Amino acid sequence: MHDETLRLLIIEGVQEDFAHVSDLLKPHKNEVKMELAQSLETAKSLLSVSDYDLILLSFEIIPADKETEIIQLLMGLAGDIPLILLCAEADENSRSEYLSRGVSDCLFKNELSSRVLLKTIEYNIERKKIQLKLEHSEKKYKSLFDYNPMPMWVLDKDDLSFLSVNQAAIDLYGYTSEEFKKMTVKALWAPSEENRVEKVVMANAEGYFKVRVKHLTKSGKEIVVEVKSNPLIYDGHKARVSLVNDITAQIEAERKIQESEKRFKSLVQEGSDIIAILDCELQYKYCSPSCTSVFGRVPEELEGFSFFDLVHEDDLEKLQVEMADLSEKKRSQLSSYRVKGQNGNYRWLETVATDLKTDEAIRGIVLNSRDITQFVEQEQKLKHSLERYNIVAKATSDLITDYDVVNDYMHVSPAVSEMFGYPYEEVDRRVSWWNEKIHPEEYEQIKSRICEMTKNGVKNLTTEYRFRCADGSYKFILDRSYLLMDHEQKPLRIISSMQDITDRKRHMMEVESHNKRLREIAWTQSHVVRAPLAKLMGLVDLMKNYQNDFDNFDEIMENVLNSANELDQIIRKIATETEKEL
Repeated sequence: MHDETLRLLIIEGVQEDFAHVSDLLKPHKNEVKMELAQSLETAKSLLSVSDYDLILLSFEIIPADKETEIIQLLMGLAGDIPLILLCAEADENSRSEYLSRGVSDCLFKNELSSRVLLKTIEYNIERKKIQLKLEHSEKKYKSLFDYNPMPMWVLDKDDLSFLSVNQAAIDLYGYTSEEFKKMTVKALWAPSEENRVEKVVMANAEGYFKVRVKHLTKSGKEIVVEVKSNPLIYDGHKARVSLVNDITAQIEAERKIQESEKRFKSLVQEGSDIIAILDCELQYKYCSPSCTSVFGRVPEELEGFSFFDLVHEDDLEKLQVEMADLSEKKRSQLSSYRVKGQNGNYRWLETVATDLKTDEAIRGIVLNSRDITQFVEQEQKLKHSLERYNIVAKATSDLITDYDVVNDYMHVSPAVSEMFGYPYEEVDRRVSWWNEKIHPEEYEQIKSRICEMTKNGVKNLTTEYRFRCADGSYKFILDRSYLLMDHEQKPLRIISSMQDITDRKRHMMEVESHNKRLREIAWTQSHVVRAPLAKLMGLVDLMKNYQNDFDNFDEIMENVLNSANELDQIIRKIATETEKEL
């Protein structure tokens, strides 16, 4: 029996019937408290102000034409209180009808006994409590189902048709609730997934399963979901309830992570850079496979070696200082250094060191190194070449220029100051500055020849032109240029040697001037010489061919002598003027 007193409301218009019920419950009067309502109005009033555990309603108090209306009214007032209908005579058809209307039970007065009445009261009270719990549980389940942020649905166990779907499923797939209920879950499966998923469903028809599957939304978009499914009874049917987790974004993120890891692995394992990790004692605990080309050892052979064991002794001191400072800087560009390979040869490395001792995944110092041996060797060759260039530049009076065609920059030797008088620091390195110093009469010709050189790839070019000095005067320059091309045969640099030939040019001009004057003298005097010479030649002809006819031979000889003297004077005059020119 209950620990608390049961409160019963008996709605009975016949006093004898109430007394009969009271007598039946009299053995339990300490456990049952009864209250009588002899009319429906009284019952309504009592229900509005008092709480009861159960209502016993006499069927006879209800007007014949208002049975359904009154029963519904009282049940509405009773709320969660179970209501038992007391009928005068046994009538199973009527009993079934009343039960279908929501009445908790139906007892017949002529069949009542103390035990049956009490058990029926207790049973209906407990059943109502259980029913309320079930309703509450169902309501909670329905709320969890309907308002779950993750898609859920209930499927028929046999044909996998949709029985119910929540709003999250509608939002994800784009179908309405009515559209879902006309479909089976197979309509969502991507064609490539049908056979695999169907096997999983059939193999776990009676139990729980979890499966990852590709679904198609109403718009045709493919998504990847993880489905967890359990069997259950739904409205009396065998069914399955499924929780759906859209993991499309997760799969995409995992794919990107895998690609990133793959790229990183390729960079570390297949890249030319050497990635190494040193422990707190500066011993190698990891090295990428690219280390073999430098150290001549596979990564496993380097483990246990100290970082300094393989460093050239001349580079040790500076590296020890830089590695000691790493604890404060955390990241440092180490000075270039040499490491010893297995064959005894040394390779130059350029390294960035990062202190990641506090990183749980690293717990050490990361070295990112690059083999710069070829670069260092080229740099050394270039250095030696520049030294030779400087020696040559100092040993010659010529001005050496190196014009960077791509960047329009002119490298010049210090001889520019001595040759042209411009301070070395003030010399403009753009080619336009040099071009404007070329004499205007020669600029276009020189420009044309340089264009031809760069356009046609002419390797060597020799030109002469006048170049303006700082004082405004011009010097004659002999310019010998050599063109360097890149791998695409495009102009890269022009190396030139500019020689001052002003003195030589002036000397040649003076010689040409003297020769011209001498030619003028020779031309002029040749006509003066011919007059006395013609006289002399005529007199000689007379003396040779007509000597017997001359009456005065002495006179002829006098004329010969005069012509000879005249010729001698002319020749002396020519000699004197020639000496003046020389």
